Amino acid sequence: MPQERKEALKFAADDIVVFGMPVYAGRVPNIMLKYLKTMEGNKALAIPVVVYGNRNYDDALIELKDLMEACHFQTIAGAAFVGEHSFSRILGAGRPDKEDLKKADAFGAKVAAKIADSFLYHSCEGKWSRTL
Repeated sequence: MPQERKEALKFAADDIVVFGMPVYAGRVPNIMLKYLKTMEGNKALAIPVVVYGNRNYDDALIELKDLMEACHFQTIAGAAFVGEHSFSRILGAGRPDKEDLKKADAFGAKVAAKIADSFLYHSCEGKWSRTL
């Protein structure tokens, strides 16, 4: 295991975590599962994202979402994006293309708006709070 994966990832409640993962055989890579289960989300907002090689992402996105929620993240959105297949230059050649990138941009804008809309200012207390 690389040195970077010997210490658990820890997040604070006011963090926003976009967590990207490649898809192998329709799943989160099994070599990563043990490490990912050590994360501490502490109710941070989470956006799980998987990238697949133009075949299918099968259960990878729901698997990553479930894993993050088990580690106490609060999932607010998720996405699967296509890319060139890691084992073949034919599958997904030229991906992501302009249309794929437009979809990714639109997803990011929707998530940003959702997060922005989730904050309330309490004028009596002079502070912000999150409704998500």
